Amino acid sequence: MSEELSGKFQMINVAHKPETLRLARSEGWIQLSRPAFEALENGTNPKGDVLAMAEVAGLMALKKTAEILPLCHPLAIQHARIRFELLREERRVRVESSVQVVGRTGAEMESLMGLQGALLCIYDLSKAVDPVLEIGGIRLLEKSGGKSGHWFHPESGEGKTRSNKKKTRWEDMSVTVVTLSDRASQGVYEDKSGEVMREMLSEWGVRQIDKHVLPDNPTELEALLRKVAGTGRDLILCTGGTGFAPRDTTPECIARVCERPIPGFGELLRSSGAVYTPLSYLSRSQAGLLGKSIVVSLPGSPSAVKEGMSALKYVLPTGVMVARGQNPHE
Repeated sequence: MSEELSGKFQMINVAHKPETLRLARSEGWIQLSRPAFEALENGTNPKGDVLAMAEVAGLMALKKTAEILPLCHPLAIQHARIRFELLREERRVRVESSVQVVGRTGAEMESLMGLQGALLCIYDLSKAVDPVLEIGGIRLLEKSGGKSGHWFHPESGEGKTRSNKKKTRWEDMSVTVVTLSDRASQGVYEDKSGEVMREMLSEWGVRQIDKHVLPDNPTELEALLRKVAGTGRDLILCTGGTGFAPRDTTPECIARVCERPIPGFGELLRSSGAVYTPLSYLSRSQAGLLGKSIVVSLPGSPSAVKEGMSALKYVLPTGVMVARGQNPHE
């Protein structure tokens, strides 16, 4: 009798995340004795130019991050920089490492790896002068481009205005899920797509979720949209009725009912879905604003709902802020 084997480790699946510009910046320092610091500063170290070699070592190290850390995703690095600051009174060299990538996951580990590569190179080249050396203060200073927005280390003193901004969280939102399907509304089969959507919202922390199943009938959908928007719901997420079939009329209904279109959401759903299948471009997903409620239509299959919701996760909170009349840039 065979037994299923499972590994103890796995790389986090980031295939569903959108590619964004990501920044990571870190810092650390190395403390030297007076002779070692003077040799570094004056260029008299017997091994040569310490900081020039440390800069190269840092750049080489950060490019090998995924080879050293087993579960770290390989990244195509667009820009990297290693900088040094000589602190003469403390006899320290402060090192700063910054990395930029366009990708689906952050570059924090690359920045930290580059930082430590540079620090260790200074250690290696300075120990012949005096092995009394100390490395410390290693920390991430800043990162941006992911779901946490623009983050600064709270003790760095940087970016206090931006890092303390009040942001709309999923826990603060109210959401209505609407499934459009003749057969699901008749009980012929289970509404799996709406349930996938509800489960994902619940995992993200949404507490106020109500769910409806309607036939592919634009009159019923229009009545429900107007009723729900009238209650001040933040989001109305529809699944189904975005294809070419004669009764697939969800996009037309949303375009007619909503006061202002939001074309970017449909574009995002199609482009992110194309990562999984080119058939994504057959979807006619639509979005718009009805009062202060954002209405979005997603395709009807459970897999397309999961992929689409994963892409929308990073833009809807800001959209809700704007719809509420709040300024996300303040």
